[in-house]
Amino acid sequence: MDNNWEYGEQYIVQERAVLKEWHYLECSLLNFTLTTSHSTMPSWRSTFEKHIIQITEGRARIWWKTYTAADTMDKSLFFEICHQQIYYGMLELVAGYLISNFLPDIPRHFTDLCAFLIYKAEHERFVRHQLAQLPPIISNGARKPLTAREKDVLLGLMRGENESEMASRLGITLSTVHTHLQRLYSRLDVHSAQQVILRAFEIRLIDWLDVPE
Repeated sequence: MDNNWEYGEQYIVQERAVLKEWHYLECSLLNFTLTTSHSTMPSWRSTFEKHIIQITEGRARIWWKTYTAADTMDKSLFFEICHQQIYYGMLELVAGYLISNFLPDIPRHFTDLCAFLIYKAEHERFVRHQLAQLPPIISNGARKPLTAREKDVLLGLMRGENESEMASRLGITLSTVHTHLQRLYSRLDVHSAQQVILRAFEIRLIDWLDVPE
């Protein structure tokens, strides 16, 4: 009876250790994302890779490119790092690391979190690059709320509509749509439909989380 209890107690201790480790990894990865400055980093990917090795004490690593068996750890497990069908690399976990009978999907969750953070960082860099191409704001009225019709036209641009399609949807003439577009360009100090959309995002002229897709 005592032997059975000892085995059961040890099993629970091991499971709790895995859950504690996973909680630590979640917090460390999220804190890394919130506190690490992209602008001062020579390579976000390299820094993230080193952070994974550090917080797991070498029991996990990321492979961005191909690798050979000689490069990997003994009996390690590999998981594809993918987000929205975008492949970034492989996450290697040393044998037995993060293995739980209570929550067997922890290694997969770890991989998915890495994939999401990589996707988020890449997306942020892309947006910053796009915004950096915008001309400076000169107009004093750029940040004023859009009129209902200006918002209709902006949403049309975001949907990829041309002027004829916007006129048909809004029930107004082509020349009226053209006038609204020119006012948007002038007001936001931009010269193209793409720049209008970027400027609207930059100064949050609309609530992007509520924009219909």
